[in-house]
Formats: sequence, structure tokens, C-alpha cells
Amino acid sequence: MVPSSKSYQDQIREIQSLITTAEETLAQAKWALETLVFRLAQDEKEAGS
Repeated sequence: MVPSSKSYQDQIREIQSLITTAEETLAQAKWALETLVFRLAQDEKEAGS
């Protein structure tokens, strides 16, 4: 029964790692989107001037 439990622990760690990676990727994507929205607003502001 212990080897199966170890397998579950390995799976838990792997899933936690995947979640951490996904959170980091999401944070990068949000930053990239915010940057693009800001640049678009700046471009539109300059075009209107």
C-alpha cells in the first residue's frame, strides 16, 4: 500500500508544479496583454493629436 501512496504523492507534486507553471504563464500573459492595451491607447492618443 505504501508504494501506491508514494505514487499519489508524486502525482500531487507534479500537479502542484503544473499549477505553479500555469500561474506564472498566466501572469506573463496578463502583463503582455496590459502592455499591448497600454501601447494601443498611446498610439490612438498620438494619432488623435
